[in-house]
Amino acid sequence: MGMQLHPSHAHIFNKPLLPRPSLWRYSVSGKCDLNKEIKGLRRKAHYIISSSSASDVATTPFWDHDWAPDQNSKSPSLSDIVWPSAGAFAAMAILGKIDQILAPKGISMTIAPLGAVCAVLFATPSSPGARKYNMFVAQIGCAAIGVLAFAIFGPGWLARSTSLAAALAFMIFTRAVHPPAASLPLLFIDGVKFHHLNFWYTLFPGATGCILLCLIDEGQSLNRWEGYTDWRNRPALRGCHGGVTAAFFVLVVEVLENLAFLANASNLVLYLSKFMHFSPSSSANIVTNFMGTAFLLAILGGFLSDSYLTTYYIYLISATTELLGLLMLTIQAHIPSLKPPVCTSVNRNVSCEEVERGKAVMLFVGLYLVALGVGGIKGSLPPHGAEQFDEHTPHGRKHRSTFFNYYVFSLACGALIAVTFVVWIEDNKGWQWGFGIATATILLSIPVFLLGSATYRIKIPAGSPITTIFKVLTAATYKCWIARKAKNAVNNMSRIQSNTTEISENEEHVKVKEEISKDLKFLNRALETTPTPTWLHCTVNQVEEVKSVIKILPIFMSTIMLNCCLAQLSTFSVQQAATMNTKIGSLRISPASLPVFPVLFILILAPVYNHIINPFFMKLTNTEMGITPLKRIGTGLVLSIIAMTVAALVEMKRKSVATQSGLTDSTKPLPITFVWVALQYLFLGSADLFSLAGMMDFFFTEAPFNMRSLATSLSWASLAMGYYLSSVLVELINCVSGTFSHTPWLYGSNLNHYHLERFYGFMSILSGLNFLHYLFWARRYNYKTSGADNQKEIQMPNVSSDV
Repeated sequence: MGMQLHPSHAHIFNKPLLPRPSLWRYSVSGKCDLNKEIKGLRRKAHYIISSSSASDVATTPFWDHDWAPDQNSKSPSLSDIVWPSAGAFAAMAILGKIDQILAPKGISMTIAPLGAVCAVLFATPSSPGARKYNMFVAQIGCAAIGVLAFAIFGPGWLARSTSLAAALAFMIFTRAVHPPAASLPLLFIDGVKFHHLNFWYTLFPGATGCILLCLIDEGQSLNRWEGYTDWRNRPALRGCHGGVTAAFFVLVVEVLENLAFLANASNLVLYLSKFMHFSPSSSANIVTNFMGTAFLLAILGGFLSDSYLTTYYIYLISATTELLGLLMLTIQAHIPSLKPPVCTSVNRNVSCEEVERGKAVMLFVGLYLVALGVGGIKGSLPPHGAEQFDEHTPHGRKHRSTFFNYYVFSLACGALIAVTFVVWIEDNKGWQWGFGIATATILLSIPVFLLGSATYRIKIPAGSPITTIFKVLTAATYKCWIARKAKNAVNNMSRIQSNTTEISENEEHVKVKEEISKDLKFLNRALETTPTPTWLHCTVNQVEEVKSVIKILPIFMSTIMLNCCLAQLSTFSVQQAATMNTKIGSLRISPASLPVFPVLFILILAPVYNHIINPFFMKLTNTEMGITPLKRIGTGLVLSIIAMTVAALVEMKRKSVATQSGLTDSTKPLPITFVWVALQYLFLGSADLFSLAGMMDFFFTEAPFNMRSLATSLSWASLAMGYYLSSVLVELINCVSGTFSHTPWLYGSNLNHYHLERFYGFMSILSGLNFLHYLFWARRYNYKTSGADNQKEIQMPNVSSDV
């Protein structure tokens, strides 16, 4: 029995199974190449048959591909059905109304071909037949062919067949295939009511009706968000995607995520010192390194969100990763054999047995899986929420700024539950319960996030922003070197290429002058026409994007010292409070619950700032922003200086009480209330409110569109570097102080022997110097104006002075 070639293998040929044009191709000498074609087909058929099992060919029905829906296409959603149908209804309704007006003249607009045009234009907008060129060229040309065929042959089969053949040839020749247009010649030949139009039929009703349909289609296009899709990778629609509802889901998820993270991070230093038996300084460094890594990995999350994946998928992947890490920590905390033996020493100067190597590996793998997940979430969730608002309208920009304020508010809500309820559970019921609650919380955040999927508008990744930055910097450096070598840099600067359409040489020169900024002139060398490899060719837009990134870097560097101060909230400040009286009346408060004071202050101040303080300054300054992001960051820097000064004074008082009461080497609590430590928490919490929301708003707004997630993650990278800087300062101060005194300032297992007051005083001085550095750059920064000119309301002539 002969073997047949299955139709499903036709794609291997890269052409149809029966290539009819090639079978009837003749050579120049007039001899047919049919034998060569048949031999070629036989070779291909033999290859396919030999590489496929006989059962595949015999058991697959012939109707699988042609008589069933496309298995590769996605199931249509409600919007996929409603919008095309609504467009067709509107088109036919309008054409019907026009029919009523033109009825006395015996003209009808509701012709059958226009119904087919609706199907092509609204249901398959990406098909070739929906192209405007194809539509109008085919409509006019085919209508003219019908009129000519009728004039030459009259009514009858000859006119129909000739006009249809000519219409198909015309559409193929002009590369304007538009199937509905093929019916226009037949409609004219058989439609007596159109004969009186003669050659006006080429424009009416076909082409005129298409103009109306295109206007309706453009109206629907205006309803789409350019550069955004929904979660199923379809065009995002105005009114359906984005807005306050979508941002609300993001804020709720952030409450849950931050609860899971801070439930352990705020108390982790005590878990490491009491249960894993690390020294206070080692515990502090482990926590700062863990927190620093978690926040630094936000850059990875932001980079992937901008480049390859979307913020939507980065969050889901990161939440799953954090869930796995928390599960490992929960198991270790629950099983005693995975922890070191319990230490019963009452002397602070006696060290306990640290966790063994294998158990330490499990601890650190769990911690850094959590850090990886937290980094991805911090790098994707804030920009995901901010992208839900339209930056081209004042209303949208206002809502975006409000979102960042309430994002910090959501962080505080999660932190409030973490440092009260969960910390109490950890201290009184066991750490396995604390880790378990965090695990359940991050697990709950995933379905909550998915519930908002239908409302999200998701920015389409635009490729690696790092590649653009590297290309521009490399091109500028290379062309500068070439220019110096050839000594013709001045001549080359006059030949800058523009990425806009060149109308004339003079107009191009004017456009380039308008587009290229005067800042960072060195990067303008990347636009010189010096002979370079193709991959080093840069556009004006790429150069300006890199300039925007470089100009925000000094602001970013100025915030690191602020976050170094914030790092003390989860390290030495907690250990200070652990040595003090933590009772308020008969209620005992865990030292890890100290952040409840700044958290409560944030919960009160964030709505007050958004609804009272900032609107007041908007009216006072007559600007759209009111208090600018840079002013908010500056306020946070000032508060951090005050916080470190207060911390030094409080530590002096605490040590004085320890000495006077003779409890320097005792594990008993000192006769001084831990509320004193709450003062530094209050100032640092206020600094965090002003600085974090200001940084996220500033970096997101000022960054290029395709780098926003990466730029927003700089807010967390600053926090990470602050934690790392804290660890470096501890080691550096111990190294330096150890060479000039008997013991380093921050060394040993007894906090009462530390010189924390000197450390805090040193950080206060560094913070003051950092604030001067920040002022230098902030006063020289010019805010970028959006497409909607978001600074148009600013009345001040010198924007650079508006920090």
